[in-house]
Amino acid sequence: MTKKDIFQLKPDILSSQIGEEIVLLDMASGKYYKIDEIGSTIWSLIKEPKTIDEIVDLILVDFDVDRATCVSDVSKFLEDIKSKDFLTA
Repeated sequence: MTKKDIFQLKPDILSSQIGEEIVLLDMASGKYYKIDEIGSTIWSLIKEPKTIDEIVDLILVDFDVDRATCVSDVSKFLEDIKSKDFLTA
């Protein structure tokens, strides 16, 4: 995964907000995944294709976190949901 990769939701993934969390369901495989508030923020941001830098820039506007930590956390989250096949890059 590189900073130039563009991330977007897979088209067959359904999502539903429950409180401040989001539950994802892959209709093709039946897999599901629950993400927390920060993950939900990232998920909402990638409804339109974005690079890691674009996602980080948007998060830094709303959250009090340094850029390096944000890049690391966003990258880990994207790798995690990509490994579960909920995301394309």
